[in-house]
Amino acid sequence: MDIRAITEDKLDVICAICLDPSVNQETKDITGSTMDGRIAWIKKRMSIGLEILVALEDPREEKMININ
Repeated sequence: MDIRAITEDKLDVICAICLDPSVNQETKDITGSTMDGRIAWIKKRMSIGLEILVALEDPREEKMININ
């Protein structure tokens, strides 16, 4: 596991983590303004000391179990 501090210039990582890759573009467009508001709030709080830490894991290979 890799724990990283997110700086203000890397807040786009937050958006990538919050939205599952399977979410279609239309839904991403709809939620964009909400995410923009969240990013603005985070930036404001970071200016007074908020720190964002993100824990990232290597992708797991899922094993299928065949029960016959």
